[in-house]
Amino acid sequence: RDRSGAANPGQALQRPRGLCVRAAELSAVREAEREVDFVMSTGKRDSYGEIVRQNWRLERFTGNPVALFVHISGALPIGQWLNVRVEDDDAKGPALKGTLRVASVQANPLAENVWHSILERTLRAVSVGFVPHKLSCEEIDGEEVVILDDCELFECSVVPIPANPDALVEM
Repeated sequence: RDRSGAANPGQALQRPRGLCVRAAELSAVREAEREVDFVMSTGKRDSYGEIVRQNWRLERFTGNPVALFVHISGALPIGQWLNVRVEDDDAKGPALKGTLRVASVQANPLAENVWHSILERTLRAVSVGFVPHKLSCEEIDGEEVVILDDCELFECSVVPIPANPDALVEM
């Protein structure tokens, strides 16, 4: 954002820790494979009052689909993302979805803590870090809403509290 708080296209939105982030929830857990299906992002208005259009640039991300814990890019990944795609649901609209495969305790001891927290359902959300390449404003329900579009996905993290209320384990 610039000094006035307006978003600048092509730049990461500055959040308390840097990259623009949004969060989501979980659907299916496959314990033997250490895999969990998540909704990573939707077009629902988020806690920043913005809407992320589900028009994703995934090429960069799919080349290195690491999963982080709370957007800490300098730490070891806690896993990797598989089958990341935009899927259209007639009732809810398009959503970014993917499968998290959690790393072994040998690869990253923190990943084991995250895995058990997911199994115990104390961690159920994810958050995407991205750069929007197109910004606009639309009036929605009598309010000006910032629309983030043509977003380039950089990373997706497991988080305790997502910005996007739909960014959760798929149920």
